[in-house]
Amino acid sequence: QQQQQQTRSSSAPPPFKMVQEPSVEEGKQLAEDTSLSTKGRAAGPQQTVRVEFGTRKFMGKASRTPADAKWLWEFVSQMDVQEDGRFTLTGDKYQRAYDYTNSGKWSGVRNPCDFMEQSLGKSDPKQMLAAAETHYLDKGKRWAHRGTSFDGKWYKGMPVGGSHNWTYEDAQFGPGMLAYHVHWQETKVHTDRWLLNVTGRLKCDAGQEVQPGSYLLLGNQVATRLAEKCNAYHVQLNGAMHYLGAAFDQERRDEILRMQIKAFNFFKLNGELPSSSSPSSAAGGAQDLALLKKVRDCPSADEVAAMAAAAAATAVSPVKSGKQAVIVIDE
Repeated sequence: QQQQQQTRSSSAPPPFKMVQEPSVEEGKQLAEDTSLSTKGRAAGPQQTVRVEFGTRKFMGKASRTPADAKWLWEFVSQMDVQEDGRFTLTGDKYQRAYDYTNSGKWSGVRNPCDFMEQSLGKSDPKQMLAAAETHYLDKGKRWAHRGTSFDGKWYKGMPVGGSHNWTYEDAQFGPGMLAYHVHWQETKVHTDRWLLNVTGRLKCDAGQEVQPGSYLLLGNQVATRLAEKCNAYHVQLNGAMHYLGAAFDQERRDEILRMQIKAFNFFKLNGELPSSSSPSSAAGGAQDLALLKKVRDCPSADEVAAMAAAAAATAVSPVKSGKQAVIVIDE
């Protein structure tokens, strides 16, 4: 398969596009390759699918970001998978921490529970995009890289209202799954929050199953700047897709998020998770991410519920992280 490198940049943020149908060429390829679809499953539907997506992302424009600069992102997103293997990824991506100078220490660290709480809120994506675009045109584009404020919060870096358009190289998405033709658009709607609009295809190995339907994707992505002229990163997304049903189920999604928050707090209070202010290292935060994986990769919602029940039985208050006043910089 030949990668088509499409890049695009403009002075104003591109519109937040709805999911597009495949091109004629992609449609022909899809019809010719019967192994692309999610069919051929030998077992029943999985309630949780592991995500291990390590690949290279790039865009054509140059970047002044130094090599080995790192970001840690938190995903609270919706992934919809069709019978023919097409998928869309929408929803929230949050900046959890960064190490711009490859110092070996994360800066601006946030508690992942804060992000899940935000995603539980009743935010309207259209209103967030409209407010972000207004800010971008008013002062974000001109002042963000020197420092400005949005919604009462000072920040510096990529302007709120700006967008990225990345091409992701084909790579394994999870055990027995290949992701390809991944086109990734994201729009910054707050100082540490982005809205995703990602399209792609999944190809499953024989005997491997991905149940078509809607999923809640929870995970962590470490992005490391590569020493290339173009704006390119190695990205590693680890997490889990929790099955919501044939169609998106808001109540089910919120239930899983609340159980995840309780489970995180339970582990944190029992000393099994490091404090939100001190991930273990900037080289991927290996220990930190491994411990988070203990919650993320629960094989079933029942296990998450059991942890939540254990947390409730201790009759303790949820852990709250310290407030972060400044976002220094981002990709």
